[in-house]
Amino acid sequence: MKLLTAKFSSKCNKTGAKINKGELMYYDYRERKVYCKKYIDDLNEAYSTKQFIEAHENAYFDKFISLNYYSHEN
Repeated sequence: MKLLTAKFSSKCNKTGAKINKGELMYYDYRERKVYCKKYIDDLNEAYSTKQFIEAHENAYFDKFISLNYYSHEN
């Protein structure tokens, strides 16, 4: 997927939002579909947030296990 400037008016394949000529938009060369910039940026932010939360949950779980499980083995 590549960020391009629209050469003509179109609409987002996912949201149906209008993309005017000259606006930034994403084009998927493989599927030949157009997406508005806001939609893809929101997806990327959601994915980054998900990764951040999962990393913290994994770190919390690892610390919990190390403090509560390994110390009781004898």
